Amino acid sequence: MTVDPDLAITTAATADADAVAATLAAAFTDDPVFGWLMPRDATRPAALRRFFTIEAAAIVLPHGQSRVARTTAGIVGVALVLPAGAWRASLPVLARHSAGFLRAFGFRTPQAFAINNAMERHHPREPHYYLPYIGVQPDAHNRGIGTALLAPVLARADDEGLPTYLEASNPDCARLYRRLGFRSLRTLRPAGSPPIDLMRRAAPLTG
Repeated sequence: MTVDPDLAITTAATADADAVAATLAAAFTDDPVFGWLMPRDATRPAALRRFFTIEAAAIVLPHGQSRVARTTAGIVGVALVLPAGAWRASLPVLARHSAGFLRAFGFRTPQAFAINNAMERHHPREPHYYLPYIGVQPDAHNRGIGTALLAPVLARADDEGLPTYLEASNPDCARLYRRLGFRSLRTLRPAGSPPIDLMRRAAPLTG
């Protein structure tokens, strides 16, 4: 695996929201869980973009912790990151965007809420960095971009002595996370969904 010499990992700005949403929509088009929630191939790309626009612009990017991978072609990878204490979106934000979530998931909205509720029940309450979504453009796979995106995030968590947490909905991604030190806590299948692997990377031992 060769890292693109033109690759640059930078902090995502709120102005990047559209490009971030487009990149994540492309990355998650064949994701097992999103494919189950959005079963219509023809409408899934637009629905994913609608969903990730809300997640990026309204919930995650304002915290200033997310990373994007840029090449001369533009943004090819994204790691959405939430700092300690910010993993749960506020009720006013969720209420303001409820119509958008409904448009994204349509008749599968009850299943989407079941997944969200199950993940919230099992989400760690200890201080931690949370990575809700990590994705790379399909035509940029196998170039070390996922590892490069996560390196500064994990380094910062280590410097602050904090664990890192995520949910893996794709077995291929889960294998990458294990190589980076994440360990599986449990597997969820809310409402009969494909498996979702809850994963935690411990803070380094000190002293």
